[in-house]
Amino acid sequence: MNAVREWDVFTEDGFLACYQATFREMYGYAGLLCGHDRDQAEALVRAVYHDALEQVQQHGLTTITYGSLRLAIRTRWIDHWRDHERALRSGAASAAEAGSGVVAKLADLSIRERTVAVMHFVDDLPVGRVAEQLGVGESSVSAVLTRAVRRLGNGEVRDA
Repeated sequence: MNAVREWDVFTEDGFLACYQATFREMYGYAGLLCGHDRDQAEALVRAVYHDALEQVQQHGLTTITYGSLRLAIRTRWIDHWRDHERALRSGAASAAEAGSGVVAKLADLSIRERTVAVMHFVDDLPVGRVAEQLGVGESSVSAVLTRAVRRLGNGEVRDA
């Protein structure tokens, strides 16, 4: 996607046009990150649009770009991922979903593997940038990415 997709959201009609033009793609992107947890994907997208609307109403935001919405979803997901990592360390994590196809395979990866895989392959971020955004070392991201690719390629996707 070469052209910048941007909407004038200062009016209600403008915000609605932005929402209608981007919702399906934002929900699809959130779905990749959330796996089969539709409720979580919907909550993620809903929160991003709510935050955008709040920025329009309270802070005078006048335009929204496709990239800014996608970045907001990724940022919220990273926050969720970090919370999940803390829960894992404290022994309070719970487990996963099932399904078919590539999205189903992604859904069956651990939250760590899925997050790294989506950021690297879907967002096209280099390993160093993924590591920087997640606040972990590059070697850790590389190891997780290698494991995720191996598991996806072998079809050995079970809760990890």
